[in-house]
Amino acid sequence: MEHLAFAVVAFVAASAQALLGVGFGIIIAPLGVLLLAPSVGIAATLVLGSLLGLILYVEYRPRSPLPEVAPLALAGLFGVPIGLVLLTQADADLLKLCVGVMVLVSALATLVHGNVGRPRRPRVMRLALLAGLAS
Repeated sequence: MEHLAFAVVAFVAASAQALLGVGFGIIIAPLGVLLLAPSVGIAATLVLGSLLGLILYVEYRPRSPLPEVAPLALAGLFGVPIGLVLLTQADADLLKLCVGVMVLVSALATLVHGNVGRPRRPRVMRLALLAGLAS
């Protein structure tokens, strides 16, 4: 039953992302760790988010040039082993707290620094690498 509920949440989150351009992680991450074991919910969220991002990147235009998003993706790949260790070793309550904090931080960052309707900001490589690693 939990898996069906998670599938419904994933569908709603993916729909929000596809329609609004934001919302997948903010919707699925906190609900995923409540419906499934935190390690399973986080892992499923990462896999589904990566697939959704790839699909949307290919599907929609205009899109960010590949050299601009490559540091995020590469830093994310380097963060995977760290994340796997945390998922297998950390306490479930600590994982839920980390998910909640990261969702709030990303929501606030989007709210404060969103660039919808604004000119593009210059790339800041350190921030891109940090964001990719944290993801």
